[in-house]
Amino acid sequence: MKDDYERVLLITNYHDQPRDGVAEVRGKLHYFKCIFDETQDDWTNTYRLRPLASADYDVLLERHEIWRRWADARVHGLTQHLPPLDADRERYDQLEMQCRSIGQIENAKWFTRLGKFRKPDADATSPAFYSEWSVSWQLVG
Repeated sequence: MKDDYERVLLITNYHDQPRDGVAEVRGKLHYFKCIFDETQDDWTNTYRLRPLASADYDVLLERHEIWRRWADARVHGLTQHLPPLDADRERYDQLEMQCRSIGQIENAKWFTRLGKFRKPDADATSPAFYSEWSVSWQLVG
């Protein structure tokens, strides 16, 4: 049986599993955003996806690298405040504005898929958002 899982390249929001981020769809970069069901007051397994330009991926990745520096400092007791580190504040704020526009749902290029995520490395000491994830995208309905 063919493995139809594709790479998750970046997780920008995690709650029990990846909720927003960047993954491949048929080998091409896509931004994914999980749909929250207000009626059930819970996350679904349905995602909105859209093609992602490599320049937008670079913006998301740079912001994530700044966040990761903060997370590493926090783990080592070097900071107590929320991200980013003081040295990264100006650039992080610039990137944050760009990232908000990347995730806007109003874009007509979005499509919907069910997402089934898996984490191949079972290292319990590694935070989920640092791990290698893959995803299978299935048609809804």
